[in-house]
Amino acid sequence: MPFHTFVVSGGFVAAALSLYLAVYAYRHRSTEAAVPFSLLMSANTVYALGYATELLMPTLGATVLMLKVEYIGAMLAPVFFLYFADTFIDSPRSLIRRFPFLVAAVPLLTIVLMW
Repeated sequence: MPFHTFVVSGGFVAAALSLYLAVYAYRHRSTEAAVPFSLLMSANTVYALGYATELLMPTLGATVLMLKVEYIGAMLAPVFFLYFADTFIDSPRSLIRRFPFLVAAVPLLTIVLMW
């Protein structure tokens, strides 16, 4: 098997595992950090699926489209990671809880400008 096959397969395995963890965490959303973890794994799923399918695309236009999909997950993952980490700190002065759109402004602006 060529190396390309292993990379693409690894991307799909990572996406499937991330999707499983996202669904599992969402089903246990009564737990304190389950929803932020589910959002983080969902962003990771979008990124991994975008990457794996990007490698399979035969044309440049399709590759660029998958790259844009991949960037959605890549831009949202740090915001969701901060939200996930913030649930463990439980600080009343948290920026994520007080100004969620301010924290996500640069990633969201990047996504809008990319499309």
